Amino acid sequence: LKDIMFSLLAAYADAILVGPFLLIFIISGIITILSRGVQFRSLSLVGAIIKQSFHSSTHSQEELPPLSSLAMSLSTTIGIGNIVGPLVAMGYGGPGTLVGFMLGTLLGGATTFAEASLSIIYRSKRPDGSIAGGPMSYLGKELGNTWAWIYAFFGLLLLASWSSSQSNNLAILLAAHGLPLAASGVILAGL
Repeated sequence: LKDIMFSLLAAYADAILVGPFLLIFIISGIITILSRGVQFRSLSLVGAIIKQSFHSSTHSQEELPPLSSLAMSLSTTIGIGNIVGPLVAMGYGGPGTLVGFMLGTLLGGATTFAEASLSIIYRSKRPDGSIAGGPMSYLGKELGNTWAWIYAFFGLLLLASWSSSQSNNLAILLAAHGLPLAASGVILAGL
């Protein structure tokens, strides 16, 4: 049974690995077309906002300055996976993999814009005064709570696997400097 499962997995590995990425590329391409290339059209506006935030410090206590907002957004998307991921992918797929990364990045900007826009449109204020928003909010309001729960479940799986991958990459990097893998695992689990 083990050999049969392994041969089936090997036979369909390309479809299993490539299928989700093709789906993401196709959906990102559709969003790019429907938004008329919002990620490209907005570059000058982004530059102007960043430039303004360097020269202006007038904002209310409840308002997040544009540069702080940009830094927070980047901090949630750039991590060890973005540094190690392309290297691992190039090891498996060769230097042509970088074309896929660049295409995914260019098209993914429209998807990120759409997700952020929907999160802002569908956000709501809680009784305690805090604000609730994000994919689970708009999925719950538009498609029903079942879809919000499905998103939350797969988001949990993604975060667990992604965090494990990043912890593994960090442990491998620290092992090169003499810290044993087990010690890295215990320290990271504790943190």
